[in-house]
Amino acid sequence: MSSRYFLDQPLTVGLVQLEAAEAHHLGHVMRVQLGDEILLFDGQGHEALAIVRQVERDKILLETAELLEVDRELPFPLVLAVALPRGDRQKWLVEKLVELGVTELLPVVTERGVAQPVSKAIERLQRTVIEASKQSGRTRLMKINSPCSLAQLLEDEADADCRLIADPGPTSQQFERLGGEKPGGGRIVAAVGPEGGFSPSEMELADQAGWQRTRLGERILRVETAAIALAALLACSHDAAASSGPDSR
Repeated sequence: MSSRYFLDQPLTVGLVQLEAAEAHHLGHVMRVQLGDEILLFDGQGHEALAIVRQVERDKILLETAELLEVDRELPFPLVLAVALPRGDRQKWLVEKLVELGVTELLPVVTERGVAQPVSKAIERLQRTVIEASKQSGRTRLMKINSPCSLAQLLEDEADADCRLIADPGPTSQQFERLGGEKPGGGRIVAAVGPEGGFSPSEMELADQAGWQRTRLGERILRVETAAIALAALLACSHDAAASSGPDSR
């Protein structure tokens, strides 16, 4: 059970108030007592140890003494643009992308897509982001952007340092053969299509926009598998920040 709790406002030294789902979990599930100590994070890069000072039905008052800036993020922005799969596969996808350090998830509406990223579904996924951040130790929340078409994505990300689009076709480059595309601190955007892949017209648009086709092996992967595999490969290939030093500074 996680001992970290998300505060939906910037952390400050002194008295802070935990409300809604987090207060319910801490008070009614964990049955916190006065004087107990927990760890708070605000999703903006800060953590703080907090002591429980007051417990009420729908809110908990805590006191912090020291604010810490904690960096457990990748050393570059990593964006996954994904045609979301159906049902619970969406939640699993979001959970794993958070754990891998993805900066943003952008739901893409495609010609062959079957799951429409409606607002209620996005709201539920936002809660998954919080829960996965609590578990994984991230101090910044992965952002879930508003859905857009592939054409809009290509226009919006025209200046990204590295732009990849998943394509299982035999003419696409294997990921490990992409060579020295290591933009360091640059923005990396990877797009993954729906079951059946992007349509020929969508792939043509991506080609014209200068995106690089990449494939992840000889087998056909499901949407969430491809997105998670691509995120993991990019994180491992480009993360130069894995040092022996402390992650708090």
